[in-house]
Amino acid sequence: MTDSGLAQSTFPTGENAFETWLHGECAPGEWERWTLDTLVSMFRSYRDYRHRPNVHLFHYSDMKRDLLAAVAKMSRALGYDYADVTLETMATAASFDAM
Repeated sequence: MTDSGLAQSTFPTGENAFETWLHGECAPGEWERWTLDTLVSMFRSYRDYRHRPNVHLFHYSDMKRDLLAAVAKMSRALGYDYADVTLETMATAASFDAM
C-alpha cells in the first residue's frame, strides 16, 4: 500500500498495532479497519459456498507457481475452452512482468 493516509485509516497503528490487529473484532458489515477477525470473517463468507457449482476458489500461490494452469482452470470454470496459444497469451498478459 503506497498511500500512507489510507494505510493508517485502514490498518491498526501505534504501539500496540499488532495486538489490535490480532485480537480486534469488527461488527458484521464494519470492514473499515482490517483485523485478523475481518480477514477470517471474509474468508468464511465465501468458503461456506465453495460446494456450489458456480463458486470457484483460486489460490494466489497456485497462480504464482503455474499461472498458465490457473488461467486454464479459470477459463474452464467460466465455460470457455481456449486453444493453448490463447491461454499462453492470457497468462503472459496477466504476469507481473507484463503489468
